[in-house]
Amino acid sequence: MQGVSIVGPGAAPRNPSELLASDRMRTLLRTLKQRFSYVLIDTPEATTTSDANLLGAMADGVVVVVRLGSTPKSYVEQTCRTLESLGANLLGTCLTGAQVPNTAKK
Repeated sequence: MQGVSIVGPGAAPRNPSELLASDRMRTLLRTLKQRFSYVLIDTPEATTTSDANLLGAMADGVVVVVRLGSTPKSYVEQTCRTLESLGANLLGTCLTGAQVPNTAKK
């Protein structure tokens, strides 16, 4: 796709939390923000690793993705509270897995 760049995860470091919280990561994010209009970061779920929380505190905004019928409400509430307590700018949620009926007239 033209105009889109993707950076893969690379090899897993011994201590990912240390790398994500480093000045090196802050510098990388600052550089990416200068070069691109939008920088999207996809992290593992916030309740099992610290990745989302560490990066969320550095990001301009955070959207929490919630799967209908799968993500417990308590996880969503806990994640939002944690992100906000770390200074993240919580923009909202994105619901996935919803079934939308076809209402188009034939």
